[in-house]
Amino acid sequence: MMAPSVETSVRGHHTKHPDPFTTPVRHAITSLRATSSAFLVSSSPVQASSMPSRLPALEISPEKARDVFLLSAEPTTALERELQQALRSEQERNKTQKQRIVAMQSAPVLNGAYIDLVRGQLAAQEKKKTDKKKGRLVGDGLPCLLTSREFVRRVTEFEKNAREKEEGLKQCKADREEKSTAMKEWKELDDARKARNKVIKEEHTVRLKAWEAERELAKLEHRRAHWKKPTLKGLLFSPLPKPVYAVEPGDPEKTVNPDSDTEERQQGNKRPNGDGDDGSDSENDLPSPSEDEPSSQEGEENKLPPSRWSEAVRVLPRREMVFLSDNHSKCLTGIRRG
Repeated sequence: MMAPSVETSVRGHHTKHPDPFTTPVRHAITSLRATSSAFLVSSSPVQASSMPSRLPALEISPEKARDVFLLSAEPTTALERELQQALRSEQERNKTQKQRIVAMQSAPVLNGAYIDLVRGQLAAQEKKKTDKKKGRLVGDGLPCLLTSREFVRRVTEFEKNAREKEEGLKQCKADREEKSTAMKEWKELDDARKARNKVIKEEHTVRLKAWEAERELAKLEHRRAHWKKPTLKGLLFSPLPKPVYAVEPGDPEKTVNPDSDTEERQQGNKRPNGDGDDGSDSENDLPSPSEDEPSSQEGEENKLPPSRWSEAVRVLPRREMVFLSDNHSKCLTGIRRG
């Protein structure tokens, strides 16, 4: 017996595998991408305008009794009996195939009805999102009549929204710039207030040490001190509220009431150390900026209650920085001079 040749032995031991990039499935996907049903194999979201291809519905004839005469006849030979049996078998096979075709064709019909329902719901959602965004007039991929009332209404609404958006952006930019300027002025006033309070505290520390020395001397001499203990009550400037935007006139629910706002801030700014007071508006309540060492009596007379600062610097509808009271303006003038 002869040995197998080299070619035969090599061919028998190596199995040829199909190329995975040329499989029927990949070939079908590649071909599908060149058709109108490319969205089925695409990673992008499906839109309502994407319409899958419809499968043609074939007409199926109803079931009828066929060859009744041949099957009802009495066979006279064995061949006739075998032929009748074969005819019955073929009819049963045809009946089974027709039932399968009816089932297969009814599935695409039901799927088509379901797809139409889902596409309608998806179109409603896309329209709702488009109405919210209001950025595109023709972007759903569907044809539209440019002279229709609905499209003209959408164009008018689009132009109106574009103008309002542009005006809103300009107003926001102006408000930001104005608020930045107001905050800079508020920062300068607040820094001056802190510096003034620091000087007042240093002066108070000096007077307190002098009073403690007087108290020790009075104990040794068995007498009362010549003056009362100095306090900071009414001497320190309360924090100035940050500038805010005043509500436009005409809105009764949001209009700022200076009197009620003053009372609320006065009640909220009361402190245990006695920085707050009864909120008198007289000019005698303001501390004199030229006095370097105010006494305790002067501190009681030159009160600066928090109500003087409750009427904060506001940006009014005219967009101008103003002081809402003359006393408040005098207070700020005293800080600048101090």
